[in-house]
Amino acid sequence: MKLSTTIKLADNLELEIEGNYYPGEPMIWTLPNGDPGHPGSASEFEIHDIKITKGSLLDLIDYSNRNLDLWEHFTEICIQKIEEDERL
Repeated sequence: MKLSTTIKLADNLELEIEGNYYPGEPMIWTLPNGDPGHPGSASEFEIHDIKITKGSLLDLIDYSNRNLDLWEHFTEICIQKIEEDERL
């Protein structure tokens, strides 16, 4: 499902990240017909676009100095935010 979410990284830095979200599947031990279940899967988010909505590129560079894999970091934050918003 294609969607957009806004994440706050610091008081002076917010990003709007657009991409495809794929909800995870729960683990199933045994199917109703007696067949073995499946291990489930984690949620995924595929980033397509990132816009700075508050702050500047310099703020983002400063923030990125704390994270080795910024792409993975943004993906994890987006999944958490999307799943929190779904619960509301």
